[in-house]
Amino acid sequence: MHDLIVIGAGPSGYYAARKAAQSGKDVCLIEKEHLGGICLNKGCVPTKFLINTAEILSSISKSARFGIDVESYKINVKTMLERKDLIITQHRQAIEKLLTRHKVRIIKSEARLKDANTVEAAGEAVKAANIIIATGSKDAETGMLKFDHTRVLSSADMLSLKEIPKSLTIIGAGYIGCEFACIYNRFGCDVTMIELQPQILPGQDEEMAKRLMQSMQKRGIKISLNTKLNSLDDIKSEKVLLTIGRKPNIDNIGLEAAGINVTKGAIEVDKNLRTNIKNIYAAGDVIGKYCLAYTAFYEGEVLADNIFGKPRTLNYGAVPACIFTMPELACVGLSQAQAKAQGYDIKTGSYPFMASSKAHIIDEIEGLVKLIIDAKAGSILGAQILGPLACELIHELVVAINKNMTAEELAGTLHAHPTLAEALQDAAKNVK
Repeated sequence: MHDLIVIGAGPSGYYAARKAAQSGKDVCLIEKEHLGGICLNKGCVPTKFLINTAEILSSISKSARFGIDVESYKINVKTMLERKDLIITQHRQAIEKLLTRHKVRIIKSEARLKDANTVEAAGEAVKAANIIIATGSKDAETGMLKFDHTRVLSSADMLSLKEIPKSLTIIGAGYIGCEFACIYNRFGCDVTMIELQPQILPGQDEEMAKRLMQSMQKRGIKISLNTKLNSLDDIKSEKVLLTIGRKPNIDNIGLEAAGINVTKGAIEVDKNLRTNIKNIYAAGDVIGKYCLAYTAFYEGEVLADNIFGKPRTLNYGAVPACIFTMPELACVGLSQAQAKAQGYDIKTGSYPFMASSKAHIIDEIEGLVKLIIDAKAGSILGAQILGPLACELIHELVVAINKNMTAEELAGTLHAHPTLAEALQDAAKNVK
């Protein structure tokens, strides 16, 4: 009998397996597809590769401003996809080597719970004292809006298109939809977005979402808000991308056989990620809390420690949200509306990248830094950054919020010049 079986080799799964094995535990990891899960194979990594390619295209298109004349250029889709696939393969191999080095047993098979200590995989009844379910999530669809994987595509389908479509309609303007809109707009595709809610990126700061939408529209992306789609027949574009959310992978994995409770389509867990069955746990997208790779990494590691006697409290603290649009949008903590709804008396401070020397040097002057401050305590409640390298810059503010820093302390922290990070200090100086 193993000490631990982990079902699913995405971020939470393989991190938990590695952490437990490093502690000398006998671990079995079961994965039906590829090591690394959606993030590595069909999500974060390949999407950001395409975004980087689009950003290179953008740099080339305005190279003349920097005194560099480029006579001609074009996208070589075949080479682009080969490079993407190479990066994914290298990372998969690195994960497998890491797990093998720590003597994790890897079974490449579908898995199904038979009881609280048994998982059926590859025709074998595998037993363990503890089980972690980390089966991730998949693209959601509805009765009317379904994938055919030919014209109506999932986000995974978009990563392997052999040709750039002439036109693309994206249903859903969440972070996945907005990222793909920016990518394929830069690739020369005619992009239209349809969103049921009154703003793109529902749930994000209203001001920042509006600014990003205006930037996207300026680049030629057509956006329809408050729009309910009655039929796919109404869409005339060459391809349709459906991005209406994600759904936990809980079907046909034996939850009923093990007696595991499910709430609103996700596995029900307590504050320690334990299910109602005392030796079975769940982490990552399958619990429906955060659909983020980095929270899944964290949950996997903490869970492995807790199971094997090294108590750690899950403390999500300030979780950043990073949206790799063009320009990037990143936030952490409370938005202005959320802070007011929670009863805070607030102040705000902002600083536009238009006023940043470094932003002008790199010719990326759109956007701003915005801070939400508790007027009484002076502490930083939240922050939003729209602009160049926002998804890198946000981490200074993650630390600031986790350490309960005040705006005055951030304003008094020296920042090098000329840098984009100066905008954070200047936003803190502008709090009023």
